[in-house]
Amino acid sequence: PKRIYWQRDEYRINVKRVKIFFKKGITCVKCGVNGEFFALEIDRGGGMHLDLYGYIDDEEVLLTVDHIVPKSKGGLNNMINYQTMCKLCNEIKADSDLE
Repeated sequence: PKRIYWQRDEYRINVKRVKIFFKKGITCVKCGVNGEFFALEIDRGGGMHLDLYGYIDDEEVLLTVDHIVPKSKGGLNNMINYQTMCKLCNEIKADSDLE
């Protein structure tokens, strides 16, 4: 996604992820990478959202909202089934529901 930086308060953005991160924590539940900054980004469809990033060895890493029980295995889209996980750990977990 294209990253833009906050310049004015005129942007309409989806802040659902931000609410989840603040309620569930900003640290990856697997490796412990800590979220350090939010970036306002534009997705392919033109929508705006805030993504949380941290650092692993001076490289930016995206923190994601992971489904503890994957949606493909009947997991729900609700706060109880969410956890914070970095993109790298989330890719390793994939479709598994192992904690």
